[in-house]
Amino acid sequence: MDEPCTNMEDLDKKLQELLQEGWTHFDNGNYELSAEYSIKAIPICKELKYEKQYADLHMTVGKSYLLCGNYPEGRKYLEKAIDLHTKIKQYSTVSSDLEILADIYRQEKKYMNSIDLYEKSIEFKKREGIGSLNAEIYIKIATCYLYLENNIKSYENLFLALNITKDLEKSENNLVLNATISQGLGVCASKLSWHEKAITHYQNALNVYDNLEDTMNVILLLKLLGDEFNKKNDPKAFMYYQESVDLIEQKQIDDFVSLLESIYHMADIKIKTQKYQEAIAFSSKGLNLSKDSKNENWTIQFLLQTCLSYIYSHQFDKSADILCSPETRILIEKFGTEEENKLFNELITLNENARNNPSGKK
Repeated sequence: MDEPCTNMEDLDKKLQELLQEGWTHFDNGNYELSAEYSIKAIPICKELKYEKQYADLHMTVGKSYLLCGNYPEGRKYLEKAIDLHTKIKQYSTVSSDLEILADIYRQEKKYMNSIDLYEKSIEFKKREGIGSLNAEIYIKIATCYLYLENNIKSYENLFLALNITKDLEKSENNLVLNATISQGLGVCASKLSWHEKAITHYQNALNVYDNLEDTMNVILLLKLLGDEFNKKNDPKAFMYYQESVDLIEQKQIDDFVSLLESIYHMADIKIKTQKYQEAIAFSSKGLNLSKDSKNENWTIQFLLQTCLSYIYSHQFDKSADILCSPETRILIEKFGTEEENKLFNELITLNENARNNPSGKK
């Protein structure tokens, strides 16, 4: 009579060992080994009739396969987990299963499948009155819609996420989450040409990052605000670009791309407002930085921009010096895009025509 009990105890001991191994590997990021040990535990759970653990192990295996990129196997185990958790009425876990399965479809770029499962997870929670909705699931839906270029749906879901974060305690993590959502709302609004909304959302995010002294994100938001005002041809754009450049230089931030992008836009704004000498100063600064870093792509952009300012300010010889330089020709032929090569040839023609007719239209 005692033998079956001893056997069951041995099985339970073996199960606990496998579960511990599986979770240890999961915590250490060894997801393939985590799946391997969890799979070994599944038949023992079934034999012991541990229904909840049996279902949970299928979810664990599915999540492990998701994290190591084995999406087909991950889907198989999660679909089984959903069925098992539903049968034993573990409804809160069904909602989690659906969300993880949606994560797999999102990784596979099957965005509509993913959206459908995320929404089912939300509906399941609402219907069963399980826990509270989290902002992250709406962010995931918004991300899918963004990839599908449905910016209105993306904006709507981010707005739902933002409303959830307003009720959360003002911890640093929740403030960052709020700022991340606000930035995403700004990106969507910008794509929809809702410039005023984009500016408001970017400014909200900037205020959070500024208070948290998150310099990298402050620089990013200053640039985004500059871009948005620039789209409206608003002179405030220059101010935001200038602030981003000043911050990068003062804090000695290693963000070369942001620095050059802002300088380029500042020069471009000066060209548009016909302040050509100031434009030349900014273009020359960007050109020197690009050359020093041996960045051919940015060197070409600043060379062409500088030439344009020289032509518009009737400094034709200086423009010709750059355009006729063998080094410039070699650089553009070797590294320039088709569009840059076309612009280069157009500038040569423009410079010659303007030199011959300096009183003509610029």
